[in-house]
Amino acid sequence: MEQLTPRQIYNREYYRNNRKTICEKKRNGYSPKQKTQTATKPRPAKKIKTEVITPPKRVSPEELAKAKARQRIEDIKLARELGISVEDL
Repeated sequence: MEQLTPRQIYNREYYRNNRKTICEKKRNGYSPKQKTQTATKPRPAKKIKTEVITPPKRVSPEELAKAKARQRIEDIKLARELGISVEDL
């Protein structure tokens, strides 16, 4: 168990003796926040880019052949996993 320092002991004893006045000061000093009317203020519209430019895709015949071979290999592997023939896919 932790031991209190002399300062902590003094502060706790002070609070015990003056609790009513401390709480009263805090209550009197409290003022509720005023509500702001944010719902009535219009929000600025977001700007949307309307034009999207995509560069033309340049694919060489070699890359097309590689892609087709890769797709065939993937089809064969998928057919093996599912237990069906490649033609059924």
